[in-house]
Formats: sequence, C-alpha cells, structure tokens
Amino acid sequence: MKRIVYNLFFIIFVVVCISTVKLDAQADSYQYWNGRQWVKASSNRYTNNPIEVTYEVKYCYEEAYKMIDLVNAERRKAGVPELVAKDELMDAAMMRAAETALYWEHIRPDGSSCSSASLFIDRENIHTGSHTAKDANKSLVDSPGHYAAMVDKKYSYAGYGYVEIYEGSTCIGSYWVQNFSVANKYYEDGYDREHPENNKPIPWDSMTVGKRKDYTADFTAKVNPDILSLYAKVNGYEGEMPVEVSVRTVGWGCSCYLSDDQYDVKVLTPSICSYQNGKVKGLKAGKAKLLISLKADSSINTTVEFDIKDKPVKNGSSYTVSGNTYKVTSTGNKTVEFKNADDSQNSVSIPKTVKIKGKTYKVTAIAANAFKDNKKIKAVTIPANITKIGKNAFYGCKSLKKITVKTTKLTSSKVGKNAFKGIHKKAVIKVPGKKLGTYKKLLKAKGIGKSVKVKKS
Repeated sequence: MKRIVYNLFFIIFVVVCISTVKLDAQADSYQYWNGRQWVKASSNRYTNNPIEVTYEVKYCYEEAYKMIDLVNAERRKAGVPELVAKDELMDAAMMRAAETALYWEHIRPDGSSCSSASLFIDRENIHTGSHTAKDANKSLVDSPGHYAAMVDKKYSYAGYGYVEIYEGSTCIGSYWVQNFSVANKYYEDGYDREHPENNKPIPWDSMTVGKRKDYTADFTAKVNPDILSLYAKVNGYEGEMPVEVSVRTVGWGCSCYLSDDQYDVKVLTPSICSYQNGKVKGLKAGKAKLLISLKADSSINTTVEFDIKDKPVKNGSSYTVSGNTYKVTSTGNKTVEFKNADDSQNSVSIPKTVKIKGKTYKVTAIAANAFKDNKKIKAVTIPANITKIGKNAFYGCKSLKKITVKTTKLTSSKVGKNAFKGIHKKAVIKVPGKKLGTYKKLLKAKGIGKSVKVKKS
C-alpha cells in the first residue's frame, strides 16, 4: 500500500488563498463545447520529464457536500447570490485536494497553475487540519482573503473537495479545497468530460450535484523532478529488514511512500547485506550501504547507510555449524541439541560443544528424527554430554554399522521410542564398560535387532 505522512514540522490549520487567471493550458482530460463543436483544451503544462508518484487517497464527498450550504449561508449574510454547485466542479476540487496532500501549494506538483486542473477553476481556497466541513469553513471565514473569495459576487458556481490520507487505520492528513467559477457561456452550453466521443453538449443546468459517495483509491500525480527529493530508511538491525522509500516535494510538503517497483536498489556493501523484494537481509554485522534511485529518473537518488547487528540467540533458534544444524534449548545454560546432519556425510562425530555467535554451547541432546531414514550415514559418535536422544533419532539408517557411545547419562526415559530401530543388522555399538549391561537392555528396548552387537568401548 502507498501512504502519505506529515512532515515533522507540519502546522495544523494552515490556510492559503490565491486569485488565479485562466490559463491557456488546461487539463488533458477536459473537452468543452464552444457552442458549435467539442474543443480539446490545449495542454503544455507538464515538465519535460515528469515523475509519476502514486499514493492512496480517501475521497470524502459526503462531508464535502456539506460545504455547499455553509458557503451559501455566508453569501446570504453578505447579500450576494448563492453559488450553484456541480459534481463536475466537486470532482475537480477533489483532484486538487489530493494534489495538495503531496504538494501544499496553489501550484500543482507538475509546475502548472491550479487553474490548469479544470476549465472551471477561476479561484481557489485551500485548507488543512480540519475533519469536518463546519470547522474547515469557519477557519476560512475567519481569514479575510479566503472570505473575500467566498462572498465575491462575480462567482456563480462552486465545487468543494475533501480528502483524507491514512497510515494504516489512522488518519494522518485532511485537505480541503474550495473552487469558484464565474458565469461563462462554455459552462452554460455544457461539456462532456467522460464521453467526448459523443460530440453532444451537456446542458450545464442539467448537471447534478450530490450523487457521489465516499471511496478510497490510488491517486497518481505527475511531479516536476526539480521539486522532488528521495528519502530511504531501513527498518531494523538484523534478519530481513523492510526498506521504506519515499519522495517529498520541496517546501512544505508531505512524504509519499513508494512501492518497490518504483525504485531500483544497488547494494554497495554486498559482503554485509543483500536485497530482494523490498527487504534487506543482513549477512554479517557491520556498516551497510544502499544506493536507491527512481526508475523513472535515476538522477533522483539517495544513499542510505545503516548498521546491521548480529541477530540475538534465542531459545528455539537453529544454527548451522560445520554443515550440521543445532537448535538452542537454553540460552541461560548455553545448551543445544543436534538437529540435523549434513546429508553429504557418511560419518558424523557429534561434538561436545559448538560455537554460536562467538559463545560456547554444550551439545546435550540428539533431536527426534535427527538422522531418520539417512541412507548415507555409516558411523556416528555420541559424545559424553548427551543426556537425551529423541524418538526415531536413527530410525531407518540402514547403512549405520558403527555407533560409539561416550555418554553415561542415558536412561530409558531419556531415549525416545524406536530411536535405534532399523539400523544395519550387523551394526556394532560400543558403550562405556560400566554401562554395558544397562545399555544393552536400553538399546534393545529402543529398537536394535537381535544381530546387533553391543560391546565395551
């Protein structure tokens, strides 16, 4: 998901007002009826290489429609005719509200005037920080410049936009736009923005208001790269760490988070980390560095440096040492169990201790199924620290002919069911002399065949 977050220095309840003159450059999507034919508005408003930035916006039409009565109440007090709202103007105001969330200016993100967003925009008020039409309008009324635009008698039509920006379930931005339009014969004759191929004017008077419902959708703004900066952050110090990449416009703008298909990542420290699918994976502790650039324009880039720390050892974590896998059973007592053998080995001497993250751990157990159905293994040495062997530990090891048991700590309750069942029929198991009788009984109970010999080591 794409998100927008406030600049750290965001100021609540900021309002700005500007008068604009109609420009020749209009939005590409608009055509208007000049009384004789459909005319496509000219468009020369984008910079040579605009960058497309996409983020999620909630369009709050139901609250925006409340602004209609609030503004007209102020006009009645001022003794001027009420404004007629049109959904076409509401849509244009919604688009401008979405743009101000990224770039808080009357200039659009691509560098053109706000009036280029629609044929119908003659003046614009913008406001942020309010979540209701009542509060937003009060703030605008209390501002002389905004109020003057609101009650100017030369305006006949209006549209109001309100959008919200969310991070998860939290609303982190609210943006309002009031657009005002003078009476104009092009408006009176109508226009068809959605279906210009019909070549039929839509009478202005028949255009409706109040039909739109709230919805959430991705919004894509075209941005002048000269006002765009790239920011990156790696979350975490160990394991797989998500990368967050955002763009921010100059001045008072918000940060817009990008999806990982909108930028390229080059790892500058390949011995310390790797990168794949939006995540950095730490390979070892140290200072890591990434070069991140926009796919649309690689000249917009940033370098992010971050620390990678060793992942702390936790109970239940598994580590591979010399090809064999061990599972931590106690970080406090520094113990592990032998979990899996390297499949390429035909002889395994389980060590008394192993080094994990620079610390020594005792190998005190052989896990259940550790060697199960291993057809390659021929010889195993069980060290003196072993106190437990899990069920089926050597089950089905048909080639296992030699087992050397050094531990004297095994008991029937500490050796699992069928732990030695299915080893080679002529296997020889050597055990400590003082445990010979006890271990013969124990091993037979745990699955060794009648032809397997148990001897003193």
